[in-house]
Amino acid sequence: MVANLCWPQRSALGLGVLLVVWGVVDFIAGRSPLGVLHVVTGVVAAASATSMRASRPVGSLMAVVFLVVFAFGVGEAGPGGSAMDAGVVGNGLHLLIGFASVAVAASCAWCQQRSRPTTRSTALLTTSPGGGAVPGAAPGSTPGPASGSAPASGSASAPGPAPGSASAPGPVPGSASGPAPGSASGPAERLP
Repeated sequence: MVANLCWPQRSALGLGVLLVVWGVVDFIAGRSPLGVLHVVTGVVAAASATSMRASRPVGSLMAVVFLVVFAFGVGEAGPGGSAMDAGVVGNGLHLLIGFASVAVAASCAWCQQRSRPTTRSTALLTTSPGGGAVPGAAPGSTPGPASGSAPASGSASAPGPAPGSASAPGPVPGSASGPAPGSASGPAERLP
């Protein structure tokens, strides 16, 4: 079963097991509030390791919890301190667990993105007004100048008379005027 888990899930499982063991040690040492925190978060982390979808939000939540516990433990350290004060080593471990939980959540997001099938096509081909194919253009678009420059006369976004009227400026669809599709002066070709 563990062999089928992605590495962030294995990390969450390992973190969960370590937290449960630390919680049992806390109960034996008489630190019940920390024992409850460690056992509960350990069980939740280990249970979330079964699904990448569950590991990501649990990792984020555990990061917040352990960074807050670190802040309370350090802020109230000393004699008669807070119930969340685990000593210098324990507070340092709370900080490390907080950052490890951030890493688990971020790596789950990364693995989820990597496992999605790519929807990018190697080259989108559409037809130009002259009937030729224009590589890289969005389906249904009309080839025009590069973005940020003024539209060419006769393009779909140019103001003026309706297409097909006698006074319409610009090339007639199907004529040979203008650069050939894919030529050096045509639209830039996108490579995958």
